Amino acid sequence: MRKKRRGFLNASTAVLVGILAGFLGVVLAATGALGFAVRESLLLKQFLFLSFEGNTDGASPFGKDVVVTASQDVAADGEYSLKVENRTSVWDGVEIDLTGKVNTGTDYLLSFHVYQTSDSPQLFSVLARTEDEKGERYKILADKVVVPNYWKEILVPFSPTFEGTPAKFSLIITSPKKTDFVFYVDNVQVLTPKEAGPKVVYETSFEKGIGDWQPRGSDVKISISPKVAHSGKKSLFVSNRQKGWHGAQISLKGILKTGKTYAFEAWVYQESGQDQTIIMTMQRKYSSDSSTKYEWIKAATVPSGQWVQLSGTYTIPAGVTVEDLTLYFESQNPTLEFYVDDVKVVDTTSAEIKLEMNPEEEIPALKDVLKDYFRVGVALPSKVFINQKDIALISKHSNSSTAENEMKPDSLLAGIENGKLKFRFETADKYIEFAQQNGMVVRGHTLVWHNQTPEWFFKDENGNLLSKEEMTERLREYIHTVVGHFKGKVYAWDVVNEAVDPNQPDGLRRSTWYQIMGPDYIELAFKFAREADPNAKLFYNDYNTFEPKKRDIIYNLVKSLKEKGLIDGIGMQCHISLATDIRQIEEAIKKFSTIPGIEIHITELDISVYRDSTSNYSEAPRTALIEQAHKMAQLFKIFKKYSNVITNVTFWGLKDDYSWRATRRNDWPLIFDKDYQAKLAYWAIVAPEVLPPLPKESKISEGEAVVVGMMDDSYMMSKPIEIYDEEGNVKATIRAIWKDSTIYVYGEVQDATKKPAEDGVAIFINPNNERTPYLQPDDTYVVLWTNWKSEVNREDVEVKKFVGPGFRRYSFEMSITIPGVEFKKDSYIGFDVAVIDDGKWYSWSDTTNSQKTNTMNYGTLKLEGVMVATAKYGTPVIDGEIDDIWNTTEEIETKSVAMGSLEKNATAKVRVLWDEENLYVLAIVKDPVLNKDNSNPWEQDSVEIFIDENNHKTGYYEDDDAQFRVNYMNEQSFGTGASAARFKTAVKLIEGGYIVEAAIKWKTIKPSPNTVIGFNVQVNDANEKGQRVGIISWSDPTNNSWRDPSKFGNLRLIK
Repeated sequence: MRKKRRGFLNASTAVLVGILAGFLGVVLAATGALGFAVRESLLLKQFLFLSFEGNTDGASPFGKDVVVTASQDVAADGEYSLKVENRTSVWDGVEIDLTGKVNTGTDYLLSFHVYQTSDSPQLFSVLARTEDEKGERYKILADKVVVPNYWKEILVPFSPTFEGTPAKFSLIITSPKKTDFVFYVDNVQVLTPKEAGPKVVYETSFEKGIGDWQPRGSDVKISISPKVAHSGKKSLFVSNRQKGWHGAQISLKGILKTGKTYAFEAWVYQESGQDQTIIMTMQRKYSSDSSTKYEWIKAATVPSGQWVQLSGTYTIPAGVTVEDLTLYFESQNPTLEFYVDDVKVVDTTSAEIKLEMNPEEEIPALKDVLKDYFRVGVALPSKVFINQKDIALISKHSNSSTAENEMKPDSLLAGIENGKLKFRFETADKYIEFAQQNGMVVRGHTLVWHNQTPEWFFKDENGNLLSKEEMTERLREYIHTVVGHFKGKVYAWDVVNEAVDPNQPDGLRRSTWYQIMGPDYIELAFKFAREADPNAKLFYNDYNTFEPKKRDIIYNLVKSLKEKGLIDGIGMQCHISLATDIRQIEEAIKKFSTIPGIEIHITELDISVYRDSTSNYSEAPRTALIEQAHKMAQLFKIFKKYSNVITNVTFWGLKDDYSWRATRRNDWPLIFDKDYQAKLAYWAIVAPEVLPPLPKESKISEGEAVVVGMMDDSYMMSKPIEIYDEEGNVKATIRAIWKDSTIYVYGEVQDATKKPAEDGVAIFINPNNERTPYLQPDDTYVVLWTNWKSEVNREDVEVKKFVGPGFRRYSFEMSITIPGVEFKKDSYIGFDVAVIDDGKWYSWSDTTNSQKTNTMNYGTLKLEGVMVATAKYGTPVIDGEIDDIWNTTEEIETKSVAMGSLEKNATAKVRVLWDEENLYVLAIVKDPVLNKDNSNPWEQDSVEIFIDENNHKTGYYEDDDAQFRVNYMNEQSFGTGASAARFKTAVKLIEGGYIVEAAIKWKTIKPSPNTVIGFNVQVNDANEKGQRVGIISWSDPTNNSWRDPSKFGNLRLIK
């Protein structure tokens, strides 16, 4: 059915997009593709509208064979739409020319509808094409998946940047995965914001006094201080705190209105001498709440002596009755003194286009897609029960639910009276009611945990810890009451949560539970839960269950409980990040599944877009969202593979802005964005074939090689590049180095068949690293077949080559010299490599295998110098004394800072020796303040030694990799792959620090001169309070060596 043409934005789905001036800038949906409806008072002005009613004005084909016509086949509105057909390249599409119509640095909004005719979902992308004094370049602005035969509205914010007057600026709409279908475009609009400012509803710089601010906590003091200020001359000083929730607060009940979203900004400062976490929180209670809620708006790590901004948004639903809205500032450090300044609250709805966004009705329901494998669950805050959009999204996709906090002990316990526990079940009961109304099951989370359990629960009326017998009875009462209350309504319980600590001798966390009851509390908790509801499934739940040492402890614990009939399954939380190696998760699932009769639940799944704990993006990078999606696809492939034991997969949060991760720093860890729209991570589960290729990144070292088919030692300095087949098996391992204008490549390829004319490798080099939908003159590729024939796209490129045969495999080596190019250290090049087996291509980066026609999906290589040190042959005495033999070998220093600074934190000068039995390490540590109070050994003053004997530099620990640790009192501890049997140490305290001598027994190699191993040494620095404040190593500024050997440097053994 066609509709009457309208000259403004259409409304089939709904979105909330704010266009704000002032300190908020322009707020738009992070990844594009959003449909929207507009209210009366527009703050956008339209300067381009293409209706395609009988013409193609304003649009042109992009691609040499593409045909665009005005068509009456289908239309989003009116009688016509633009038909795009005859695409032969994946980047072919339609181009909207905006040359001369847009200005550099100005914010714009592209809106259009797209309809595609294939028989499956397809990926659509929008590119910005710029030609100016800097040259020609292309940038992907948005990716959105569109189902067949449905008009999808797509919204793309963009802000052009030009060098001089641009010769060309245009937007290209394309479908970059397939070309064998027709698509249509309609209602193309480009808009720009009218001038408008946000409405500030509250603001203070404390220059005129405290105002309505109050101390939070009976002994807390707040005062106006002239000592430091973010702006002006004064700030609010908060002191005399004794608890984490103590701080400064102000009631906003009379200021904030229902049905509005507010933006909060404040600046905080502390001078404790170390990093601290400061949190901006809203205390709220609506008449529909059974108890007061505490919701983080933003938390941040605040370095000592620096002002840090806290900013976030908070929405008050329409239709609620507000009883309390109190903004306050707190810190996890209960005694921290801190300053607050420049607090501002902005009503975002006062200066925005008010657009309403709804969950997408046209996309498949996850619970239906996965119904033959396992239940699909979601963890929910109680606020979803008053939000119809939340309810729609939950009921469409999920058939299992978990209370995010409302079934934890601190939510259920109401105190104690006459020796009996008092409970409050009103909020928790809402989860049961909601589940029953929507055909869902409920997972109970959690009964026994070291967190979110009140301190008084472990104490008697005099404040003393209970005896073991008394604690046992209290545990019995608690579990019998809670599990009994929900008997027959909660189908599975996380009975014990996070009780394992692999750094303890028995592998168990030294919690208050353990302090009072020893390890017996675990078995008793399961016994009492089984008594209370024999039909409920009982789980042990934990994070990082894939880490080998922790995995094995959990396996033994659960196996023992299972043999006693006390447990039904293992809950693998799966709070992971882009740094997590998915193969380790599969290894854990495989091991756990060998316990007879065991079930596995994935209980708290989310994937952070970060690789470290310190980065903080203002917007989610496109590459991070793509990588997140690919990891999600890998995960669900594994989950489905083991669906005989995996019976529930639960996401820890409904959408990105509801995630606990987003309260600590900006993060986008879930499968739906803040506007209820499906992300690429959703499509990774439903239709992984539509995902954009993940542009890979790696590093290669400087070096030269003689091309004779042997892997020179210089190749070992570079991280290997691995190519995988469809089953996840390594198809090829490739190493590259660079020198002057030459790239050297050596690889070993697995190939069971011998077809010389159809087997080979292809190397692609993009020297200027510009991504274009065609090859530029400097782009170079070489295809080398196993019959030694080759194909080179440029006559002026010099290629040397070698192919070495093997059984079910072959090796190859090439040098590719590109004239007119000089590679330089710390520069970046575009690069890809593909293996061809029986004519089928397997690529490292561009999995569309279109590298011969464009560079859009090439990977990136950073050209580095060699991170290498040498170890001299020799055998010292390990006694804490510095033998003369140590002076014969090279000295290296820890200078890679992951936390702290070289000026303020502990560092070490290190020397290394070796013989046939051991690797020897001497570390002279400069550290005037020594402390080992922290129960976590890695947070004590200590030295860690990492080795990778085969120097494979994998992103996960292999059998030859190990992490050893010793503190300044010669107390040893171990990470993955290490043990006391291989580690001999001696430590000596000296003025201003300590000396560590260590011998590490070789495990998998017989070393010889010129052997190169992976190596790193790290110094952990604790302050006088037992808090780690410094992490400085030789080779790894990311603090990921504990799980990622690719971060190690290279150590060459010499004689």
